Amino acid sequence: MAERLRIPMTYLDRETYHIFDDFEWFISPHRWTSLAADTNATVTTDADGLGGILEIYTGDATDNNEAAVRTTNEAFLPAPGKPWELEARLQYSEVNTDASNICFGALDTMGAANTLRDDGAGPQTSFYGAMIAKLDGETKWRCYSSAGTLSSAGTNTQSQTTAGGSSYQVLTIRGLPVGRSNVSEVTFFVDGVQLTDSNGRPIKHDMTHGAAGTGDLDVGAYAKAGGGSSQTLSVDYIYCAKKR
Repeated sequence: MAERLRIPMTYLDRETYHIFDDFEWFISPHRWTSLAADTNATVTTDADGLGGILEIYTGDATDNNEAAVRTTNEAFLPAPGKPWELEARLQYSEVNTDASNICFGALDTMGAANTLRDDGAGPQTSFYGAMIAKLDGETKWRCYSSAGTLSSAGTNTQSQTTAGGSSYQVLTIRGLPVGRSNVSEVTFFVDGVQLTDSNGRPIKHDMTHGAAGTGDLDVGAYAKAGGGSSQTLSVDYIYCAKKR
């Protein structure tokens, strides 16, 4: 019986690429690279949390200052027939009413300047990947997926779930193969509950995969200040996994 239990786990390790980081320590660039180019923006660890807490701080009290962390190498590649999952446990509180911009996911634009554009304008108009985000001027988590130009139906859906507050939230994004097609069905969860749209329907996106070498993604978390106040995003852990 012991051998039977060990053999499947061995295959699981071989067949699955995964990262789990509890942020006991953080060096940039190492596994992660920080975006902290705006004045006094920082990405550091707080050792007081269990394991560690990554603190993403946007710096001076200047509107649209930003900071982020992303995988140093484009380590994530959704592909046909390969299930995948992303997860982060994070917390932020609004400094000015509804003004924060926050996102977590896997994107080819993650950690670049203006991953989320200024003044609540949302993500870049062209990107590949999937994320859960909260925008300046809104209070709910919003779900995004895209394989290029963000224009096809269903790639941008606002949920009914309130973002932020004093408690941590666990954000999860899952991609499951759709038959034999070049598509993943992407679903979004907060604290283990699938996000629903304004009509109460579970949010599901179909995301077409890019070719190998063109759809490599960075996993990460991002914060942009709004309303002329500094913003801190605390990240307890980040997890990602994909079948090889």
